[in-house]
Amino acid sequence: MNSNTRKMSLTALFMALSVVLLYIGSLFPTFSPSFGMLASLFTVAAVVESGVSYGVMCYVGASVLGLLLVPNKSSILMYITFMGYYPVIKSLIERLNKMALEWVIKLIFMNIVLTIDLLLSRFVFVADMNETVFDIIPVGYALMNVVFVMYDYAITGVAKVYIEKISKHRNGR
Repeated sequence: MNSNTRKMSLTALFMALSVVLLYIGSLFPTFSPSFGMLASLFTVAAVVESGVSYGVMCYVGASVLGLLLVPNKSSILMYITFMGYYPVIKSLIERLNKMALEWVIKLIFMNIVLTIDLLLSRFVFVADMNETVFDIIPVGYALMNVVFVMYDYAITGVAKVYIEKISKHRNGR
């Protein structure tokens, strides 16, 4: 099979699997963030197998299909606004090969996205948010930074396992 055909086929498979997980997550709203995180692991696989551009295709395709097919649109918003494309951003940042700088950039990036999400929630999606919600924002930011670090480590671990156990053996390396 042609290399580009193989890459496109794998990306389409990863995209479809992402949409399936996003759909399942929409059926269980309490767990939709978890399913969004799991769906983003297929973007990791697309990046590992085929490169950043295919990871972007996987994210964009899964986002568009998710918007069309997933019944609960709020469950896909976290995937679209952060989790779906973060593996691509992570792979680009980690090309710096300077761990301290990478973490600074990752945390700044995550907090910018979190702020944008909060502003969208406040002014676009839920304009009548209770003011007490904004009293706990510092705690929310602290917790999200902790969750983000765990998510980043999880992506790294999954990518390592994928490379060592799946990609390497399937490609005969």
